[in-house]
Amino acid sequence: MIQDVGHAGDRAAECINTLSTTLMSRSPDETYASLVLPYPILRCSGGIGSPNGAQVLHLLGEPRWVLARLREAEIVAERLNDDRRGGRVCVFMTPVQARLGELDEALASGTRALEIARMLGDLELCVLSTSLLEQAHYYRGEYERVVELATTNLAAVPGDRIYDYFGNFAPPGAFDRLWLVHSLVELGRFTQAVKDEAEMIRIAESMQLAVMVSASYWTSGVVRLWEGSWAKARLLLEHGLARARARNVMLVLPPAVAASAWVLAQLGEASEAASRVREDEELLERYATGGHVSNLAWARNMPASGLSRP
Repeated sequence: MIQDVGHAGDRAAECINTLSTTLMSRSPDETYASLVLPYPILRCSGGIGSPNGAQVLHLLGEPRWVLARLREAEIVAERLNDDRRGGRVCVFMTPVQARLGELDEALASGTRALEIARMLGDLELCVLSTSLLEQAHYYRGEYERVVELATTNLAAVPGDRIYDYFGNFAPPGAFDRLWLVHSLVELGRFTQAVKDEAEMIRIAESMQLAVMVSASYWTSGVVRLWEGSWAKARLLLEHGLARARARNVMLVLPPAVAASAWVLAQLGEASEAASRVREDEELLERYATGGHVSNLAWARNMPASGLSRP
C-alpha cells in the first residue's frame, strides 16, 4: 500500500513529519508563535535544528500554501489508514482554515481531530484539538460554546502538566484562557473574565512566552475597555503593544492598535487616536495581503466605533 502512494505520497508524508517536528517542539530558547494562532509556528533563533526547518517556517507564513500541503498529507493518511497521523493533519488544518476565514471547514476539521483523539485515547491530541476548536467557535461568534470547551479543557489537564504545551505554542492555561476571556467579555461576564485574565498573564509571564504575554495584556486591556475603565485599559494596552512591537507579533498588533485608538479617543486624545487608526489601517493591509482574514472585522470596526462616540 505504501508503494502505491508514490512520489506524491512521499512528499506529503515528508511534509507531515517536518510540520509535526516543527510544531510539536517543546523547548526552543527563542520561540515566537503566530497567535490567534492563530496556528502554532515556531521561529527559533539559530535555526529549527533540521535541514528543512527554515524553509518550512518561511512557508508557514503563507496559509494557503500550508493548507494545500496539509490536504496532500490528509490524502496520504487516509490511504495509509493512519488515524493518528490523520488526526494531527486535521488539528493543524483547523487554525489555518480559521485564519483564512473558512470557518465551517475549520469547525469540521477540529471536530474530526477531536473525534480521532477520543477514539485513540490520545490526551495530547485531545487537548490540542479542543484548544483550536475554541478559536474556530470564537470566530463564528459562538461564545457560549467557547466557554464550555475552554472550561472542560482546562479541567482535563492533569495537575502535574499545567505547564505542558500539548503540541501548541503555549500551555492551555494561557492559550485557552485567551479565547475564554474574550468570550466571557462578549457575554458580559466580567467578574469571571478578570479572574481568568489574571491567571493567563501569570502563566505567560512566568514562562516568558513573548507572544502570549503581548496577547494577554492586549486581552486584559480589552476587558477594561468594555468596562469603560479607560485609564486602566490604556496602561494595559500600551504594555501589550510594547511587547508586541518588540517581537513584531503581527497577529496581536492590529487588534491591539485598534483597541488603543478607541481608548485614546475616549480619553480625549483625538490626534493620537487618529494616528493609531492610520497605523492600524497599514497593519491590516499588510495582514490581509498575506491571506489572513480571520477576526479582522473586529480590528477594523473598533477605531471607527470609538472615534465616533462623544
